[in-house]
Amino acid sequence: MADYILVRDSEIVYETSSEIVSKVKVGEGTLNRFCKKIGYSGFQELKLKMTKDILELESQKMSSDTFIDEIKNNYLSIVESTRKLIDGRQIELAIKLIREANQILMIGVGSSGNAAREFESSLLRIGIISKTVIDTHFQLMHTALLKDNDLIIAFSLSGSTKEVEETLLNAKRKNVKIISITNYSSRNIAKLSDCVLLTSKKESYLEGGSLMAKASQLFIICLLNTSPNPRDQSRSRMPSSARNKN
Repeated sequence: MADYILVRDSEIVYETSSEIVSKVKVGEGTLNRFCKKIGYSGFQELKLKMTKDILELESQKMSSDTFIDEIKNNYLSIVESTRKLIDGRQIELAIKLIREANQILMIGVGSSGNAAREFESSLLRIGIISKTVIDTHFQLMHTALLKDNDLIIAFSLSGSTKEVEETLLNAKRKNVKIISITNYSSRNIAKLSDCVLLTSKKESYLEGGSLMAKASQLFIICLLNTSPNPRDQSRSRMPSSARNKN
């Protein structure tokens, strides 16, 4: 464990604890015990300290202009790496599900909840009504009221947020359609979804943490709002529940 972290210190800041224990072939408990043995409360604190040390070294080498360019390049990199993950067929499917849904529920926790709110706002600008719920208890309550012609859009960078996963399990039992926007296609949230939109997982405190991750989510949101679609008609911009009132 110590050898892995010492040799790959610049890579560790981009990895999750799950990825590390998988590569080293130890349990989460072993990683936590190692972190505590060297004076940290857990892996997150160790990663934060390593990131700060790397950032201090980098900042000493950079002028102001260089630092600005570095941040710019980091944002360009996250968008470019997300672009490589995008499956055009999944984008088309997501647009179809959104336009055909009777009700749309957005869910997410933490920074992913903020991305969900941003998507709700952007959909409203093109006439599509949705609702964002970030409180995990209310997510379950709202899901209980959904039907098989409704849609949940779940934001989860880790792809394994326990509260979001529980909500999606309940939605799946009711045959509610699910779109997930996540970093991992192999984790449970993606497996529960009818449509998976992948975002780049290159994230660390070096690039602004959740701000960097949000850039990839916003890129997906922008695609869903502006992608050309041959079936794009004014009436199709509104959920069926709203169209029926006209």
